[in-house]
Amino acid sequence: MPKNLIYILSISLLLSSCDFKTAEDYYNLAYELEEQGKYREAIVFLDKAIEKKPDLKPALLNRGSDKSALNDYSGAIKDYKLILKYDSDNTLALMNIGNNYKRLKDYKKSIEFYTEALNSMGAIKSDSIYLEINFSNDWDKESDYYVRKHEIEFERGISYVYLKEYAKGIKDLK
Repeated sequence: MPKNLIYILSISLLLSSCDFKTAEDYYNLAYELEEQGKYREAIVFLDKAIEKKPDLKPALLNRGSDKSALNDYSGAIKDYKLILKYDSDNTLALMNIGNNYKRLKDYKKSIEFYTEALNSMGAIKSDSIYLEINFSNDWDKESDYYVRKHEIEFERGISYVYLKEYAKGIKDLK
C-alpha cells in the first residue's frame, strides 16, 4: 500500500508541475485581462506565452502595448525591437517604437523609426484597398501589422514640431 501511494503521489506531483498550456492559451488569457485594463496581470501571461514561443508577434506586440500603458516606454521599445528580430519590416512595431521614443522625448530617434515605418511594406496609402480573408485560427496575419501612411506621417510631424523643424512638421501634418 505505501509503495502504491508513493507512486501515485510521484505521478501526481509530476503531472501538476507540467505546463500543458500552449503559448496561444497564455496569449488568450492575457488578452482577457487586457480587456479589463489589468495590464500588469496580463504581462505575466504574455511572459509565459513568449517563453514558450519567443517569436509570437501578437504576444510581443501586446506586451509592448501593456508596458506603454504602464508608462514603461523603454520596456515597450525592447519588446517591439524583439518583433523586429523576427520580422524586420514590421510597420506597426516600427511605428510603436517611434511613439515610445516620442513619449521619452527622444524626438530624433522617434523620427528615425517613423521614417523606417513609412518605408516598410506595411505602410499603406489611405486610399489603398486590400482584402482580408480570415480563416479560422488565423489570428496572426501580416495585415494585422499594416498602418496607414497618414497616421505615421502625423506622428512624425509632431516630433518634427517638437524639434522646431516646422517646415518638415507642416509637410507631414498636411
